[in-house]
Amino acid sequence: MSCPVTCAKNTNQHPGQIVLDTIQKHCTLEQKHQDDTRKEQEEHEQQSVQAHTIKWVAEIISEGTQAEKDLLTACHQPKPHKALLSQRLAVVTHSE
Repeated sequence: MSCPVTCAKNTNQHPGQIVLDTIQKHCTLEQKHQDDTRKEQEEHEQQSVQAHTIKWVAEIISEGTQAEKDLLTACHQPKPHKALLSQRLAVVTHSE
């Protein structure tokens, strides 16, 4: 029987490693509990960051909305032009 010929790139590779990597690793109950606790803690942290970000964006939007409302509801009287003021003063001084 002849020896199988392998390519040069496969000389250091182990074909059984693929099978070993796909096998589910067995853990003790304590390891499983620690993994579950860590995952729950990461999820909780992620949810709190999302909630904080949502509140932050909501505050920015409400401030912008309030500024727009203030701008639209404020009653600003237009300032009269200087020419109109001088005409009114002229009329008042001539009538006296």
